[in-house]
Amino acid sequence: FYRVAYSEAGWTCLKQAFSIGAFAGRSADRAGLVDDVFALARSGDLAVGAGGNPGTFALEFSQLLDTTDETTLEVWGPALSNLADVEVLLRDQGEACQGHMRARVRALVAKRYAALGWDAAEGDTQLDVLLRGSILRTAVLNAPDASDPAVVKAIALAQSWLADPSLVAKPAPEGCWPR
Repeated sequence: FYRVAYSEAGWTCLKQAFSIGAFAGRSADRAGLVDDVFALARSGDLAVGAGGNPGTFALEFSQLLDTTDETTLEVWGPALSNLADVEVLLRDQGEACQGHMRARVRALVAKRYAALGWDAAEGDTQLDVLLRGSILRTAVLNAPDASDPAVVKAIALAQSWLADPSLVAKPAPEGCWPR
């Protein structure tokens, strides 16, 4: 595969097109754009104009997943992976910087977190199950503290599983794996 280093005007047009749904039905294109913008920002090859910050542009681009109500694992997967990489890079920048980044990530996943919830839903596909796990993991890892509802729920589930190990092994949803 290859990366496409668009011009500043090209990225601006792509960001606008993404925001108005021009890539609807083309999740591979949306996923590629999200992954490209982060990879090019990381390498310093993202054209954002004089005084522009490639990292800021990449973070702003990722916010489109929220504003466009992105629902596919194919797009969320690279976004969450790249955001986790950014968090690692910020570890040496102090707690204030890390806290700001965690808040951005929490805001980004909030709508998906609310929509997916913790429990399987009728008609969930395997990709829905995997997306739910990725979103929940991100919500818990980016929680401000242990009183956050996502953390409280995760702890309660872990404690119930420890108390009753039979809860861990639940049958796969119909159609996910051969029986």
